[in-house]
Amino acid sequence: MLRLMRNEYQKIFSKISTWVLIVLGLLLIVGIHLLFRSNGTNMDIQYSQFSKESIQEQKQYYRSQMSHDYEIELALYDFVEENQLYTTKEFQLENSWMYLAINEAFYEKQAQLSEDSLSSEQRTEIETELEELKQSVRERDYKKYCEYKQKEIAHMDITDEQKKEVGFAYQYAMDHEWNPDASLAELIESYTRNQKTRFQLEAENETESEYYQTIMEEIQIEKYRLENNKIHIISEDSGRYYYEDDRWNMMDTSLSIMTALSMFVVILAGGSIAGEFSNGTIKFLLINPISRRKIFFSKYLTLLSISAIFTVLLYLIQLGFATLLFDGDWNTSYITVQNGVVQEQSAAIFFLIRYAIKAVDLVVMMTMAFMISSILRTSSVAIGLGVGALLAGKTITQFLILTNVDWGRYLIFANTDLEVIQSGTMIFPEQTVTFAIGVIAVYMIVFLLTAYDGFVRRDVL
Repeated sequence: MLRLMRNEYQKIFSKISTWVLIVLGLLLIVGIHLLFRSNGTNMDIQYSQFSKESIQEQKQYYRSQMSHDYEIELALYDFVEENQLYTTKEFQLENSWMYLAINEAFYEKQAQLSEDSLSSEQRTEIETELEELKQSVRERDYKKYCEYKQKEIAHMDITDEQKKEVGFAYQYAMDHEWNPDASLAELIESYTRNQKTRFQLEAENETESEYYQTIMEEIQIEKYRLENNKIHIISEDSGRYYYEDDRWNMMDTSLSIMTALSMFVVILAGGSIAGEFSNGTIKFLLINPISRRKIFFSKYLTLLSISAIFTVLLYLIQLGFATLLFDGDWNTSYITVQNGVVQEQSAAIFFLIRYAIKAVDLVVMMTMAFMISSILRTSSVAIGLGVGALLAGKTITQFLILTNVDWGRYLIFANTDLEVIQSGTMIFPEQTVTFAIGVIAVYMIVFLLTAYDGFVRRDVL
């Protein structure tokens, strides 16, 4: 069997067309990475409006709007300009602690001072809080900002133990003398918000709600991240993954190249058996004292091994380009809670698993093309039908979904994207991974039996 597979490898890789497809695939990979390198990939980062160039323009605009009161905005921009905050890289990000502090200082505290109903004690207290916020930003001192937030938490109408839980992240940051970047600052703020929401839900007896369970899982994950220095993570929402740096964002984007790999393998499978008949080499193959069964399975196992090898190679090439061309944190992880226990998976392993799941679709389409190749005698027709099925399958499925044709769930094309089904964003209502695997298994058996029967029973003239 191994000798037969070696012969199949020699046949495939001795063809110029095979190497042309490989070169085109490499050019596609390089082109996509260079394109995103020039344009940038991370669309999740939100930048503030503060820059040296824009400050004067904004101030001039606010002064020109005489019919509106923009005193707070002008005061904010004056403060930013006086303290040259625009020179601080982290301040340019909307989730940085300085950006949050400056907005709270002016849009909350400064705005409150404009109210005429304030008593002298209230006004003095707000002025003190405003100055504390300004001072923390002016000195780029995150510890002072944490101290301010802890005082704010101390005034909350909750128990001392609950206050300790709410202020845990700020206290942890002070104990470890952190001067956080935007990602860490957002983590601390998110943990604090979720704790406040948790105690509010508990006060309203909403502990059985799905929202409460979600909040508790988020708190568990965020506390784990703080204690284990897992600042950058892969997050998930409604089946979509989000990334905090360009490297892993690019790895996600480049998963679409698996479609090109599927087409490459389908072309190989489409010509695997039909090509022997088209080229007239089938007679030389069958005169050997080797059973048709062994020849059949050697061809299929060769295609299966090529699918696996090229999937791993594609993953490694993509990871290599993403590492060379894009910044990223190798400590990035995908963190979930399963049965009340936090589970962590490195980003590299996370994407390797995603590539493996995507390869299911590749193997199914390859097997279908192999079946077509076994039935037909013309390789061009077999390849054309295989590629056509690959490209049209998803379109047919989408059409059946739009027309509410429920039996479409039993088509093979509706069950090969296991990642989408696993995420809960089912293609058809109540579609599960178990159901999809069952459908795939049935189709694979049918494909292989049909291909086997077509090859073993076919007459060679």
